[in-house]
Amino acid sequence: MDELLTNLRDILQDEVTLHASLRQQLAREAEQDGELNAGDLVRVQLLKHECLEQILRVETRREALVSALSEAWGEETAQLTLRRIVARCAPEQGAALRAVHGELMALVTDIRRLARITAANAHARLIAVEATLGVIQDAIRQHPTYSDAGRLKNKTPTFKYTSA
Repeated sequence: MDELLTNLRDILQDEVTLHASLRQQLAREAEQDGELNAGDLVRVQLLKHECLEQILRVETRREALVSALSEAWGEETAQLTLRRIVARCAPEQGAALRAVHGELMALVTDIRRLARITAANAHARLIAVEATLGVIQDAIRQHPTYSDAGRLKNKTPTFKYTSA
């Protein structure tokens, strides 16, 4: 049983390490927001994707371990929370599990904050691009056309710079 609890702590510590790496990539992306060229942005996206894949693999290991604990203790896996695990283990093991879990939750909170910032900035850039495209499309639609007699059908358009 102690081995399972030690493995759980180690898995949670692995998750902390991977989430810290993900937070670092998100912070880099947020700091350089709007300054990254397409190649750098793709590299950051790939690093984030690799972090997420590793987190998913570790999370699968954690779920399997919690399932093994639930079988050993005769409880349903869905009902076995960290609080219940901590309540059934030695105080020092419980304290270590709570500490690692607290560190992980702090990282997750910061990751969510950084993701919201990055998403809001990306949304603002998309709105600016859409507005610019709208101005260009308006200018194209207003392009003068000629009648069969060779006369202009409408006036030459003026660019609305303020709308861009």
